[in-house]
Formats: sequence, structure tokens, C-alpha cells
Amino acid sequence: MKITNLPNENLKAWFNDRKDNTFIFFDTETTGLKRENNNQLTQIGAIATKFDLETFVFVETGRFNIKIKINDAIMKHMESEPDAPADKESEEYKKWIFATKKGILVYNHYDLVNSENYEDERLALEKFDNFLKTHNNVTLIAHNAPFDLSFIQFHELFIENAYEIIDSKYFFASIFFPTLKKMASHINNYQEILDRFHPKEGKKSASLKHIANGFNNEINKLKQKLENAHDAIVDCEITKEVFESGLKLLFTEVIV
Repeated sequence: MKITNLPNENLKAWFNDRKDNTFIFFDTETTGLKRENNNQLTQIGAIATKFDLETFVFVETGRFNIKIKINDAIMKHMESEPDAPADKESEEYKKWIFATKKGILVYNHYDLVNSENYEDERLALEKFDNFLKTHNNVTLIAHNAPFDLSFIQFHELFIENAYEIIDSKYFFASIFFPTLKKMASHINNYQEILDRFHPKEGKKSASLKHIANGFNNEINKLKQKLENAHDAIVDCEITKEVFESGLKLLFTEVIV
């Protein structure tokens, strides 16, 4: 699988060329940031859609959601990790969440108690592959796609897969924000839109949370969804809604 960057110009024409495609938003949850550091997938979520070029809406046609069993090596590793600090508001708890696999599983809403009922990682990937194969002309969309691919393409099942992949993070960082900034230079309304998105280190952030916050006034119940972020299927829903809203703004207000 190979990531395809969306064009800075003629974006509407690009989508028109793919009017028969199935756009599948997908997301993964994992036990850590790097596959090679004794980490694995814990969840795969996906939402299949068709893009309506008249309304600029991704219309859902199906979804996939599977939780994955923790392997023996990681289970053994967690035996030596500390339990969660009692005070969930403390700095110690915040450090524990991101510094331990136990904490990361809590952060990702993983039900460790019942995880024996989940699928083995290999079987989960085979089922995901079968889900993709039930659709024609597939284009995959993920936010920060290189991360998800690093865990999925670890398995030979996906190494030579030819699906086109769009990174929605690239879209916002390289197309959406620069376009708004360009428009804001001479139209005040665009500066107001740009200012909705939270700055990060002096720049507009392309993280899913910051983008979603910028669309809070326009996306129904998004704040409620953000409370459950870092669950793969919920993140698919958020990614679909922010990508759709970003495209709609550009297609209806800006010629791209």
C-alpha cells in the first residue's frame, strides 16, 4: 500500500475521477508507538463510504470493528508494570498513561479483563483484508496514515497490497490550513475560521483533536465523540466528519 498525496489544485476534479470509488476510513489502536518495540495492534476500525459530489458528504455503506487479543509476551511484560496511581488528576497518573502498556490500554478504552474473547492479531488482519475485498475501487483514508500502516504492513498480508491511501493529516497540514491562510490574507472571515483551530507551537495543529475542536460549532455531537477518542471506530467517525467538513468548506467557499 502506498500513500497518495491529494493535489493542491483541482481537488474537486480528483474526487470526480473517483466517483465510483469506495472511500474507507480506518484507524488502529496499539500497545505503543513503534511496532518493533514489542508492540501490537489492539483494535482495527473502518467505515466504508461513497462520496456524494453534490452534497460533499461521505455516505456510510458499512463498517468493521474488531478488538485484538494481547499476546503472551506483552502480558508477561505488563506483570512488572505498576498499577495505576489512585489520583487520576495527578501528574503521576498522566505519566503512567503514556509510559506503561497498562496505561496505554486504559487510554485506548481496552477491556483487558475480557480480552481473551478477542481475536488473534493475524486473524483480525485477515478479516480486515476480507472486509476491504468486499468493496470495489477502494481508497483508504486515515489520519496520520504512516503510523497505522507501520502496524498493518508489518504482516506480509498487506505488504504488496495496492490500495490507494490518503492521509487526512497531510490534507489539513498541506492543503486545508494553507488555503485558509491564503484566503485570510485578504478576507477577514477566513481569519475567523482559521482562529478556531488551536495553535500548537506557534502553528496550526494538524492533530485530529485540534482539527475537531476547530469544527465544534459545525459538527453535531463532536464534543461527545471526542470524549471517546482513541477508540478506533470512534476515531474513524471523527476522521470522516472532520475530513468531510474540511472538503465541504473548500468546495463551497474556495475553488480547489
